[in-house]
Amino acid sequence: MGKLKRTKEHAGKIFIVGAGPGTPDFITPIARKTVQNAHLLIGSKRVLNMLESSSEIKGEVLSLNASNIHSTLKFGIEVAKSGKSVVILSTGDPCIFGLLKPVLKIKEDVEIEVIPGISSIQTCLARLCLCWDDIGLLISFHQETSPEKKKILIKAVNEGKNIVLLPGPKSFPPNKILNFLLAQGFDEELPVAICERLTYPEEKIVKGTLKSLSRLSFDPLSVMVIEKLRSTQTQSE
Repeated sequence: MGKLKRTKEHAGKIFIVGAGPGTPDFITPIARKTVQNAHLLIGSKRVLNMLESSSEIKGEVLSLNASNIHSTLKFGIEVAKSGKSVVILSTGDPCIFGLLKPVLKIKEDVEIEVIPGISSIQTCLARLCLCWDDIGLLISFHQETSPEKKKILIKAVNEGKNIVLLPGPKSFPPNKILNFLLAQGFDEELPVAICERLTYPEEKIVKGTLKSLSRLSFDPLSVMVIEKLRSTQTQSE
């Protein structure tokens, strides 16, 4: 374990820290400070790489992936219960389809503090100049593509809501979602925007319609918006 001097406010505590959607510029100063005080740092390879070139990581590091998420988070909780400071890095914001929920599911008698971050969804709305209070449905297919979730999506499109969704990189990518909606009989000209690799140098925003974008492939790191508010402004790029 690391040789950090334990501070009273960090000892025996789990910090779930948002680490931005992509580039290190979007990691907040309080997130960096919290990482520096961690005895144990847990995160995916992508999020750890955001800090790799800096000297901010001083504690032990554990890599998180889809196959070890439960056991690694549970280990982190046990380490915190022993009096150490544990940081779990979550891409984006822990409270928006992030790591807060899986930690709460296995939470034991340990204190949790969430350090919010900037999510890809927040960045997407900012890029498109959309307001949160105009969004009627926020849904993620990133971890799960269930019939129930598809029904929620269909209902929201039927009701004409503005929808922000995280596609499933493999199971339900953007083109599958668009073809699914076309198969339900929705208007082919319904405006859609897809934001790829937000904040990365290769960031790309593509606007079009259900039909025009259904033929294209998109990066796994994408956010999709089905928007009715400003359909007259929509144009293919």
